[in-house]
Amino acid sequence: MPLSAFGTAHSQVELSPDARPGSYRLGNQNSSVYFQVADYRKPEINLQVSFTEKQAMAGQDLTVQVSARYFFDAPVSNIPLQWTLFSRPADFVLPGYRVGKEDANWFSIYPDLG
Repeated sequence: MPLSAFGTAHSQVELSPDARPGSYRLGNQNSSVYFQVADYRKPEINLQVSFTEKQAMAGQDLTVQVSARYFFDAPVSNIPLQWTLFSRPADFVLPGYRVGKEDANWFSIYPDLG
């Protein structure tokens, strides 16, 4: 593939209709791109979860609204529901302020400042 002035390239690849799910590699001796092919299965229901608050503190109760509809737009009822809430670390930014642990290791190269 030819590279743009920015050193990027793009293309499309059409897989054979009988291509099997799995890992694929597209490349040459200089570079490669790996991608996954999976079977598509339309979900049986459209499940939407809406939180009343955008943020919550650990240990705080959460209120959510759950809506489940079949894709032919009939409501889903009397089905078992099991869910898990995961958390992930996120950066905390206050414009104009620095937050978090200060790394002062760079002072060691200036003995008069340490």
